[in-house]
Amino acid sequence: MWYKQNNQGFALVESMVAFIIFSLMLMLYLPAYHRELQRLEELKLVANQWQLFDDLIQMSQQQTSLDLDTRIEAYTLLYEEGVTWQANNGFYQIVFDGGNQYEVQLLNLQ
Repeated sequence: MWYKQNNQGFALVESMVAFIIFSLMLMLYLPAYHRELQRLEELKLVANQWQLFDDLIQMSQQQTSLDLDTRIEAYTLLYEEGVTWQANNGFYQIVFDGGNQYEVQLLNLQ
């Protein structure tokens, strides 16, 4: 009978130690996991911005202004971020409300 009581106490202490170790592991892991998720979200946003910029450059070379307006409007609705777009003789610039700005100048290399 004494053996059963001692074994139950040991199991309780063992469970508490395991719970504390598990809590410490989560406490160290979750902030790093959260930072990584934020970094991936930012990279996804930048990739989407570059994709929009590339699409607008290709559309402006084909001179389809209606498609340009539609694409800008679709991006604005999807990401809730305003866009300012300029295209002049091979120089393209896009400015996002979030502060990102991209510029490209196309050259004719021979």
